[in-house]
Amino acid sequence: MAALGDLCSGVLGDPAAVLGYGISSGLLRGTQGLITPVEVTNYAIHPSERDIQFIPGWNVEKAKRAGLSGVKLLLYFNPESPSVTERMRLVGLLTSVCARYDIPLFLEPVLFPLQPGTKMDTKTRVRYSVQMARIMAEAGADILKLEFPVDPSVDRDPEICEDALGRLNDACGTVPWVLLSGGVEASMFSLQATAACKAGSSGVMVGRALWNPAIKASAGGTDGRISILQSRSRHELISLTEIVHTHGTPFWQKTGRPTLDLNWYEVYPGINGSK
Repeated sequence: MAALGDLCSGVLGDPAAVLGYGISSGLLRGTQGLITPVEVTNYAIHPSERDIQFIPGWNVEKAKRAGLSGVKLLLYFNPESPSVTERMRLVGLLTSVCARYDIPLFLEPVLFPLQPGTKMDTKTRVRYSVQMARIMAEAGADILKLEFPVDPSVDRDPEICEDALGRLNDACGTVPWVLLSGGVEASMFSLQATAACKAGSSGVMVGRALWNPAIKASAGGTDGRISILQSRSRHELISLTEIVHTHGTPFWQKTGRPTLDLNWYEVYPGINGSK
């Protein structure tokens, strides 16, 4: 946070180690939007078996009362998985709660192959990604946090990527979306971010692509890792910011701007539905 936070428009972090400590320590100064996850994930099992599990003792109401800017749900998803009905039921519950407390929901669906240990061909992956984005947009998400629809380890054809991103953007409809980094190298993510923003993305949410080199560094200990964050990672984040500012689609171009009468507050509903 100290090395990169001033360059970020928002910070996504868990309520314990990042948000609570960040606020109390002063590293998060209130100049960025603060987004909290509401789920915990067991990475030791196959994505098809990763049920949605909410953080014990944490919920949308507490996030709203704490003054946070949004909540995020990660769910592993395949449109043809038997788990679709149950996962969408939970998504529906969460969207309704977020609507009640008037706090944006960042929905992060991550595609998984039905057969463990396999990779989807490009055509299948794009088809699933587009279908998944449409399902999530129609489910009531405020912002979609989406993967690049083409796996760079399988296909890097620029025309295929451009077509896939166009179809993904169309599937999102009026719901803004941002590109997640998914742990790819920063140089690759820069290319993906440029293509995504040109296709209609409103920005990026990036983590591992920036700080993985620091985590993996073996020389210099803590000071060496901080040095990488303050130099290499910071330079890469500045570059990504420039890409978003140059090519990104402002979210209001999709959602529209509100047109309000002077007495808007009289009819604006309270949390309990009162006016």
